[in-house]
Amino acid sequence: MPQTNIFQIFYNQKTMGMLDKGFLPMNNSENLRPDWREYWSIRHYLLSQKIDLDSYYGFFSPKFYEKTNLNSADVFEFMKKQTDDVVSFSPYFDQIAFFINPFIQGEINHPGLINTSQKFFNHVKTNININTFVSDQYTSIYSNFFVAKGRFWIVWLDYCEKLFRICEEGTHPLAKELNRLVSYKPGEDVAMKIFIIERMVTVILKAEKFTSNCINNLVLPYAGNFLLPHHKGMVHCEALKQAYLRTNNTTYLDFFYEQAHEIGDSVKRHIELLDSTK
Repeated sequence: MPQTNIFQIFYNQKTMGMLDKGFLPMNNSENLRPDWREYWSIRHYLLSQKIDLDSYYGFFSPKFYEKTNLNSADVFEFMKKQTDDVVSFSPYFDQIAFFINPFIQGEINHPGLINTSQKFFNHVKTNININTFVSDQYTSIYSNFFVAKGRFWIVWLDYCEKLFRICEEGTHPLAKELNRLVSYKPGEDVAMKIFIIERMVTVILKAEKFTSNCINNLVLPYAGNFLLPHHKGMVHCEALKQAYLRTNNTTYLDFFYEQAHEIGDSVKRHIELLDSTK
């Protein structure tokens, strides 16, 4: 059985207190480059340690339990029977199912993500159309909540380092776009590069020959409350995407868009009703 090494990053006393004792603590209290968020710690580890190609590695934020309701025992129990290259523990099934891929989802909250991402992947000659490629619950991953074999992490690092060099050298026309601050949450902006790195795993799973699996994320927390009443519709959307990916029959994709638009219209009416009562 491959060894599983899962780290949880902390930045200060508060986040250290949030750690799950079943994971390995990763100290980033110096936080020399906060603009790179978790990538700074992951990058340092992957560049400084000998990576076993068949062992599993994961790098979780201190908010792992808060976002997933999963603890280390849940994770390691699920990992016991895993053989795939990547194993997802991503929450937010609503965001996974409702959008054809995480970049479309991200565009809503971080305008310009699709355009900047497409420019980057064109630059590194990755054959992917950000606007149209389809991902499902096995390949749509948020918050870097995944565990992967060393062979995957090496490829992931190669992709990310190409982005890293553009940002750090600052001479390429893309540098300004990648380093541009965009809204993350009230009172906090984050560089666009971070949202692309978070979605890098999905692109690699689409573009390269790796396999993936996921824990049952239908029962994990949703990103928000608006789609909760449409859980059955979310399941339908996910099933239609998977059917399309399995058969390449565009009829399934047409039905997906029809279902998603019906749900979207219902949510829009609900929001408008709430706004009218304020």
